[in-house]
Amino acid sequence: MFQDNMSTKEEDNFSRSFRNAVHHALSSKFENVRQLKPVQEEALLQFICRKDVFCFLPTGCGKSLIFQLVPLVCAYLHNEKFNYPEKPILLVICPLSALVESHIQELANYGILSCNLGNGGLIEEEISQHSIVFTSPELIVRDERWRKLLQSQEFQDNLFGLVTDEAHVVPKW
Repeated sequence: MFQDNMSTKEEDNFSRSFRNAVHHALSSKFENVRQLKPVQEEALLQFICRKDVFCFLPTGCGKSLIFQLVPLVCAYLHNEKFNYPEKPILLVICPLSALVESHIQELANYGILSCNLGNGGLIEEEISQHSIVFTSPELIVRDERWRKLLQSQEFQDNLFGLVTDEAHVVPKW
């Protein structure tokens, strides 16, 4: 589950810090969620441990909460002196623009900065100030400006992971 070079004591410290990070994130930002379901916690833990995660859950099981917690958990672990970025960025590829806007509004309600690369008013220099950056598959393929930004050193230094949301609606990538 953890890095191969971790001792049992380090694993215990990480496990305790991870649980504390989740508790802190939920109690400070997601007060309406008391705790994660075991499948959510396991998916989040594996993602935080930099493992590839495929999460296939029914509607209403909280798949979005898993990726919404990532920047908060990473920042907490950074403060606990683990090797995580202080201001992690999560790139979320979602083909449904209405869902993206819903996510952005929900995250704003929780006090989490997020943006949509498809928003015409977005300024490139502001991207790295957001914890979660949404885009569409088409935008990454067609728009050279955003592709260059996503490849920039500043963005890459803070990029923690990539999430594909609602991939089942994309007939051909």
